Amino acid sequence: MYRRIFSLQEILDRMPGRAGRTVLYAGEYAVAGLWRLEPDQEIHPHRHPGSDDVWVVLAGEGECRLEQQWAPPCRLAAGMVAVAGPQPVEI
Repeated sequence: MYRRIFSLQEILDRMPGRAGRTVLYAGEYAVAGLWRLEPDQEIHPHRHPGSDDVWVVLAGEGECRLEQQWAPPCRLAAGMVAVAGPQPVEI
């Protein structure tokens, strides 16, 4: 059985002080992960074909690109949520 209740602070306390991800849950239809980024760290731009990403900012601020690479970045701050759609699947 999967664990379904987490203490985010306990997980953050165990994570290294660099960009990194801890997978909290991986099921058939969803994966929940916790990213920790320090100032000036970033996650390489990417998309997941066939799925969405939901980003919840717990602390700090930063920016993300929800559209094409040429579009201006969106500013995010603690308490904000960003939803990135899937990359179109080519048939």
